[in-house]
Amino acid sequence: FKYLTHSKFKDSSLFELNIDEGLLHANNLNRLLILNDHNQYKKVELPDNIRNLGYLNISLNSLGSLNNLKNTFSFQSNLGNVNGQLDVNANSMLYSGNIYATNLSGDLLNIDEGLNKFDANLNISGAGLNAEQLEMDVNGSVSNINYNNYSYQNMDISGKFTNQSFNGFFEINDPNISLSFNGLFDLQTDPVKYDFNIGLKDLNPYKLNWTNEYENTLFSCSSRFVGTGLSLDDFLGKISFTNILVSKQNKPIDFKSVDIKVEDGINSKLVSLQSDLLSASMEGKFKFNQIINDFSLISSLNAPNINWNDTYINRLHNDNYEINVVFQNFNLFSDLFIPDLSIAQNTLFKTNFNAADSSFHLSLNSNLIEFQDLLFSQVSITLQNESDESNLDLKGNIGNLSNSSFINFDNIALEASIENNECESAFTYFSNDSIN
Repeated sequence: FKYLTHSKFKDSSLFELNIDEGLLHANNLNRLLILNDHNQYKKVELPDNIRNLGYLNISLNSLGSLNNLKNTFSFQSNLGNVNGQLDVNANSMLYSGNIYATNLSGDLLNIDEGLNKFDANLNISGAGLNAEQLEMDVNGSVSNINYNNYSYQNMDISGKFTNQSFNGFFEINDPNISLSFNGLFDLQTDPVKYDFNIGLKDLNPYKLNWTNEYENTLFSCSSRFVGTGLSLDDFLGKISFTNILVSKQNKPIDFKSVDIKVEDGINSKLVSLQSDLLSASMEGKFKFNQIINDFSLISSLNAPNINWNDTYINRLHNDNYEINVVFQNFNLFSDLFIPDLSIAQNTLFKTNFNAADSSFHLSLNSNLIEFQDLLFSQVSITLQNESDESNLDLKGNIGNLSNSSFINFDNIALEASIENNECESAFTYFSNDSIN
């Protein structure tokens, strides 16, 4: 370390710092102590994303004054390598430079699974070094992103990071996915706020190792996300998908658009979905990850011997909601993804649930449902539990059940009632060549 002080102008004082082969091992890092505000030395707690760091080899050269400090650095470790140069004005905390990274580990981004290694070449300029004061412009590229044993290529980024927010643009131009992001993602607000557009073209999930299905299927769409909250339960806002195109075996299918809107009401939430496939609404007080478990709660009241989700059943909650679904051109979707299922237009599905008295009602009405080789016409099904002291009752009526061979039954009626681990049921049908 060399320092040459200026007698009159402190900012003009010159210094030079050189570190060559500054090798640190993990056990050295774990022994570092730092003086806290109470004048006590405490062990340094390493961030989770570098706890797998085995060694760090540092090379650094800093030369200049406080007004113009030029830094050249190199960090080599088992989690990847970072090289670059950074010009800093220590008085104004302005900086600019270039960072080139190779073989960076996904551990640095706190991603435990899937993401292995990636490279980056970034130009940065800005002010502030901590998250609260950060204002940094970033331009560059990220490449060789290895995720789930697939290496993504050609990711470009251009934007501004300001106090835990990003406002800008990035895109991926890979042979199996073309994606563009343009807009704001603000992590400094609570809840998180965002307003951005995503364009997706020729997504092939099979070749990206996302799934073992849809080998020759491509997905494309445009989308807009405006809202707050990162989880399903916290989200409020609107999501729009337009120009939805699915190509299978080079045959394009136009799904047109899907609009999803979530609004907050007085002690309730309203979720609505509109598309050519179906329309749906859900209103009330609920959490999405608990809806499936509500059926376990109702069933456990009448069949407690079955091993239901006891953790959920014993938890007090006050959910109450109503769901309505109208199937329209749903076969456009099922023909592609569920070829064994066909649902007639204007099929109605409805359910409501109230945890206060454990009341539950579900109904399905359809002119025609086809599953594999079975045709169900004039279908009406209800399943209900009027209170926590009543039976779970099922009633079903089918105008006709048939298949392509010998099955052909008219006017089928099914009734069942479950109480205290016992089920009573009755099955009848009427036909020209049969008796009750």
